[in-house]
Amino acid sequence: MLRRPVESALYRKVRSITQDTDAEDHVQSALMRFLEKKPADVDNKEAYVVRSAVNKASNSRRHRSIVQILSIHKDYDILEEEACPNPLPDEVYSARQRFEKLQEGYNQLPERTRQILFLHRIEKVHYKDIALQLGISESAVEKHIAKALVFLSTWIE
Repeated sequence: MLRRPVESALYRKVRSITQDTDAEDHVQSALMRFLEKKPADVDNKEAYVVRSAVNKASNSRRHRSIVQILSIHKDYDILEEEACPNPLPDEVYSARQRFEKLQEGYNQLPERTRQILFLHRIEKVHYKDIALQLGISESAVEKHIAKALVFLSTWIE
């Protein structure tokens, strides 16, 4: 059975090999794994535990570097997306076409519906306030908005 002085010696060996501040954790993990498996064909138990702890430290360091690289690339992708905020020419053309089509449809709405839609969507006025301003019920405002949205969505398609 391994005792504290042996664990300290293992810790010092692993620490000197890996230069890792988590060496004690790696030694403990290696000891637990060794005690759980109890490999019968191991001649030098100390070397086995040290090698396991060193491998664990190496895997941990590799994992940290991969996470760091991924976070750098993730940030780089975000910066790259923000570096070119201008839409492509075909996107601009397509958006203009949709907007013109939307304007045509908007102009075909009845005057009252157009007014209510403008107040709600552009001026950001609440239904209740629109109803008070125009002297109609909130339900009527809702119906005008719904009618306008249904018409415009089918018009654009």
